[in-house]
Amino acid sequence: MKTWQWFLLLTMALTPLSAFPSPKMLAAQRMTVVVSRHATAVERLAARMLVEEAGKRGGTWTIQQTVPASGSYVLLGSLTRMPPKVAPQFVGNSLVADGYRLRIEQQQGRTAITAIGRDQRGCMFAAGRVLRELRWGTGPVMVPPMDIVTAPAKPMRGHQLGWRPTANSYDRWGLKEYEQYIRDLIIWGTNAIELIPFDSAYEHEANLRFTCALADLMASYGLDVWLWYPLADKVPANLSGDGLTPGAVPCPSRRDGRRYILDQRRELFRRIRHLNGVLIPGGDPGGCNCDLCKPWVRTMLPLAEEIAAILHRYHPRAGLWLSNQGFLEDNNRYFYQYLRTQRPRWLAGIVHGPWAEETIASMRARAPRQYPVRQYPDICHCVRCQYPVRDWDQAFAATLGREPVIYRPSDHAHIARLYQPLTVGAITYSDGVTDDLNKVIWSAMLWDPRRSDREVVREYVRYFFGERAAEEAYRGIYLLEANWLAPVLQSKTIRQAFDLWRKLESAHPRLSRSNWRFQMALLRAYYDRYVQVKLEAETADEAALLRDLEAGSSDPIALARKALERLDAAQRSTPAPEIRNRLLELGQQLFESIGLQLSVPRWGASGSERGAVLDFLDVPLCNQDWIRATLQRALDTGRPSAVADAIRTVVHWEDPGAGGFYDDLGNPTKQPHLLRLKTWRQDPGYVESTRTDFAIPQPAYRQSWVHYAESLYGAPILLKYTGLDPTAQYVIRATYSGRYRPTLELWADDKYRVHGPEPTTVPPTIKEWPIPRQATADGTLVLRWNRLTGRGAQVSEVWLMKRTATETGAR
Repeated sequence: MKTWQWFLLLTMALTPLSAFPSPKMLAAQRMTVVVSRHATAVERLAARMLVEEAGKRGGTWTIQQTVPASGSYVLLGSLTRMPPKVAPQFVGNSLVADGYRLRIEQQQGRTAITAIGRDQRGCMFAAGRVLRELRWGTGPVMVPPMDIVTAPAKPMRGHQLGWRPTANSYDRWGLKEYEQYIRDLIIWGTNAIELIPFDSAYEHEANLRFTCALADLMASYGLDVWLWYPLADKVPANLSGDGLTPGAVPCPSRRDGRRYILDQRRELFRRIRHLNGVLIPGGDPGGCNCDLCKPWVRTMLPLAEEIAAILHRYHPRAGLWLSNQGFLEDNNRYFYQYLRTQRPRWLAGIVHGPWAEETIASMRARAPRQYPVRQYPDICHCVRCQYPVRDWDQAFAATLGREPVIYRPSDHAHIARLYQPLTVGAITYSDGVTDDLNKVIWSAMLWDPRRSDREVVREYVRYFFGERAAEEAYRGIYLLEANWLAPVLQSKTIRQAFDLWRKLESAHPRLSRSNWRFQMALLRAYYDRYVQVKLEAETADEAALLRDLEAGSSDPIALARKALERLDAAQRSTPAPEIRNRLLELGQQLFESIGLQLSVPRWGASGSERGAVLDFLDVPLCNQDWIRATLQRALDTGRPSAVADAIRTVVHWEDPGAGGFYDDLGNPTKQPHLLRLKTWRQDPGYVESTRTDFAIPQPAYRQSWVHYAESLYGAPILLKYTGLDPTAQYVIRATYSGRYRPTLELWADDKYRVHGPEPTTVPPTIKEWPIPRQATADGTLVLRWNRLTGRGAQVSEVWLMKRTATETGAR
């Protein structure tokens, strides 16, 4: 991150809300909401939402169909169903769908609010805007005067709220919880919800009934209902046949498998009453990948056409959309050629999602214009994902992991704006509530990309926490974002965020007891600080241990045994136990308040990567496990020479020798030679550039083996060296490690092949190869790694070592 960007974000975090001027407030403690007697069910529900949500914030609001003779009021309706005393020209005919006009003024000593939508959903969003303008928590409820006309920039502004056990919270919800969350999203202009219709963990009929009930609920608020419906159904235990294996994904290339897939969709499409769109992802998951189904796209397109016919029989206006997630280039070529030559009318549009091996610009350029492009952005994950945290610290990746409580308002506002000119909007990938603020940011940016994320965060904390907590919480949110943008040991904001949120916790006990959004922020502040304290302690312990090992001893076996005793003693200690205990308390409170599952054994999280951050409080953050394993293996031989060699390995691992260079490519503070083809702002999804990524930590691994430089989809990994000795022979040593286990080839200066196909092994191995002298004769060297197989190139460590004439080349 550039210095000016860091300074700007920190300035935002430290700027109090009082620095932003506010207009004179008008009273809104008691209001009468007036609706037309011809109001639709959606408009009546908008009025009820307005009354009930204002009531939760201290207001006393009621509904009627006539303007009261005295007292303040809200005139709520739509262009074709105006409440009394509102002229049609108040809105006019220029607004697009979902738009509204809102006027808040004082008339004859009373507050008058006129909120009129272009249509019934615009009425719902107008009511939501009134709610987010409320000032509450410091006395009587108030509102600022205003007169605005607004309409969304994009027609599609949605989120996936899939009721399935892999979600970190949704699977513990009923209709009541879903309704509240839908309201909370409507406030910022969300107009679509995507459901996940079936999961094999649930009984079929119960799952189907709940999916249909959710669709009814969402439609009652005027929202579009979507289904994310991959061709990856699990076959029940009581079925078998041609293409059907109990517990497996059905094969659409076989008779019974194809029939099962079509029957499942026929049943749901027949029973669900409200449906606007269906997304069939091409990958993640894509369905059966047996030899009969390859290339998969040739199987998928005819099957998708059959599914579209069933869909349109029951829902003629619903659209079927396809994504090319996970398509390799041969599948992509076939897919786009099919679109250009066949122009299928059954296809409504195409979707850019995680693991699409191209940019949105590429998708828009290759597809016929008749097919709109929708985004399906991953907004809930931090690593091993579409939009990872840039250059995240290994200590956070090992503890907070893939799906923690996440605050990235600046980052996601930029991502949401970046691709809007090429799309019709987005329905985001989300798997729980930990990305709650990111959902709000995306909805707000899709409504108006010109808005500042700072304005949205101000509204967010004011609406959910009230005026008394808003100023400090606003600063606290940006401090939490800043915590992840610097190395943990160098971060100053982690302690600032911790102190600020503890101050808020003490000042607002009701929020800390009962407000789950407030509890999530507390959890992050405590967690970030715990990781910092733990890393400081472990780093100091390791440094002291390495100094003692380097000092040496005439008895290497005794020295190694003493080192193991120190490691065992350090492992038994717990830094900051009071912070650790508070984290467990917050975990229990969040489980009780919102069903958030922050641990597999304690609260039933579906897996370690599904938000179970409290299961990782004790993971090593330095190289303790690797040092222990290395020394123990040597001690097991009983040979002093083997132990002495192990000690030298531990102490001098990163030493490239005189005139050499070492890069730990997964550590942004130790990768001086890494070249990045594009900046994060140009390519936040790292489709065309190199990123830092992380594997799940493994026992006895060095930290440098768990993280790596990663280039996806054919982009190379590049290292550039200058100032080399033109007369010297250089040797490259490298550690290839990564979850994709790619096969790599290495080139020097794009002319000389250093090595051919080289597999990535588990556990990783370290190998050496000579660099041709011609490549370094000019004093510079560029190394390029290309993937040959696998999803992307991954390289963990690189030593460029200067060899003497007596040393050998490769070993």
